[in-house]
Amino acid sequence: MKKMIASLALQLFSLLGSANPAPSVLNIRLQTNRPFTVQFDDQHFTVPDVDYSIRGIEAGEHYLVVSRLRTFVGYPTPQRQIVFAGYVNIPCASIVNSVVRSYDRIDFVRVDPIFQPPAPCSPQLQHPVLYTECAPAPLPICESEFREISTVIEQQWFENTRLEVAQNVLSQKYLSTEQVRSLMQLFSFDSSRLEFAKFAYSRTVDRQNYYRTFSALSFDSSVRELSSYISRPS
Repeated sequence: MKKMIASLALQLFSLLGSANPAPSVLNIRLQTNRPFTVQFDDQHFTVPDVDYSIRGIEAGEHYLVVSRLRTFVGYPTPQRQIVFAGYVNIPCASIVNSVVRSYDRIDFVRVDPIFQPPAPCSPQLQHPVLYTECAPAPLPICESEFREISTVIEQQWFENTRLEVAQNVLSQKYLSTEQVRSLMQLFSFDSSRLEFAKFAYSRTVDRQNYYRTFSALSFDSSVRELSSYISRPS
């Protein structure tokens, strides 16, 4: 299953990389909200701060090291302690808000797509109008609302009730791929996760990243069914 997911991810990523070359932004903070320094690939940010914003990032894997200064007994000066070191996969044309929680864990708590400016609206010549309004691009729900919705869904005793509540609450809201994947993990059965993933696809703002929801499914058959579903022409 992992090999199939990796293959699908690489195919999607290669297509998206050529179609949308806009750079991304990575915002980083520690769960403890303490000052830290950052190494991002070959860039070194050595002035401690409680949050960092790294811009102009190309989509793909990047090496990230997050360190903070700590005072240890027997050392006259503060020592550098690494709190995270590893590779992060940055999606294209996105603002990624992340929280470093431990040495081997960094969570993308919110991913907002950077939309290209829409083409200017123009009234049709055969039906002139006095005013034409362009609809704004949708944005996913904020983190606080997402936590509230997650809690409401998780508090339901029965699987079918969880699914029904999730669909009702989110029917008029938009989500990011990471939020969909997190909500899928609230269900106990693969069939429910698959049904929710199909429902949420039309409400997702960064569908180019939807292959990441495959990791929340347990069976190859579910992955194949979801992959076939999102590949259909809209």
